[in-house]
Amino acid sequence: MKKLCYTVLLISIFLSGCSYAPVRISGVLDTKNPNYEELGYTSANAGGLHLFDIIPIRMNGRGARAYRAAVKSKNADGLINTKLQEKWYLTPIGIAHRTTISGMAVRLKSSKDTTQNNPVQSSTPKESERE
Repeated sequence: MKKLCYTVLLISIFLSGCSYAPVRISGVLDTKNPNYEELGYTSANAGGLHLFDIIPIRMNGRGARAYRAAVKSKNADGLINTKLQEKWYLTPIGIAHRTTISGMAVRLKSSKDTTQNNPVQSSTPKESERE
């Protein structure tokens, strides 16, 4: 019985070391009511390494790092129509992982731009015009 407890404990410790919390990459853009402008296609990647197949180096959050790099490359607010690719390569010192994210970069329109494009809102008098 004691041997079984140690075995279960050892397996639990091993499996918990291989997990991490989910990473939220971005917020949700409403594509049915587009209040954004498309800036063009962008792509970026981020990597990590399992050193000697034991020690993870920059493995967690690769998707989030790639997303931030893709958004920053176009000075955008987010991505739509995204594609996520995961590749790994064997090296003499471990397994290298590369995550690539690509998609259409978008910038949210400001409330000033929305007011100009929406005749209902633009017909409302401004505070300076009320006086």
